[in-house]
Amino acid sequence: MTFRVKILYQSTALRVVLAKLQGIEEKQAQVLSLLQQTQDVCLPVSSDDLPVHFMENLKLLDEKLADDSEFAKLVKILGFRGGKDVADCTRKVLSGLMTTGLARQLNWRGGQIKTSITDTTLILQLIFVSVRQNKEFQKATQEEMEGTVKTWLRSACDRDGGRAKRRKTIVSPPEESDN
Repeated sequence: MTFRVKILYQSTALRVVLAKLQGIEEKQAQVLSLLQQTQDVCLPVSSDDLPVHFMENLKLLDEKLADDSEFAKLVKILGFRGGKDVADCTRKVLSGLMTTGLARQLNWRGGQIKTSITDTTLILQLIFVSVRQNKEFQKATQEEMEGTVKTWLRSACDRDGGRAKRRKTIVSPPEESDN
């Protein structure tokens, strides 16, 4: 090998090594950025805070969410629940936010004996922002998430054994007697 060929070979090898080092630096910067984003994850003051069990507590939470730091804290907590699609993620956020018993007292519009979830505007905003916290669902539409919330609330009476309980309470027709 001539001297020139050796120098060309070595400079090509150095360029390859330099390119790989630059790639490593970029990946390291991405990892550092992700770590910095997740360092400020805080747990709720009490593990009893979520899911919310009672309507009064839901209204108090809605008022508490006016504080930006509380809102951001809960977005991070609920946003990490994930899901396979927008609807699944929305359902997981809802189940992390409130119990089935509370969901049975809510619907989208209110009326009759139920309360409208739209009265708790910050709770709704919390749900939508938490879903969009997940990178895969950042472009989730409001309509898609609202539809899932409506369905989830409507089907609350069937969860936790509700459907089976209703089936058992259906009165069977009286048997005819031979008397």
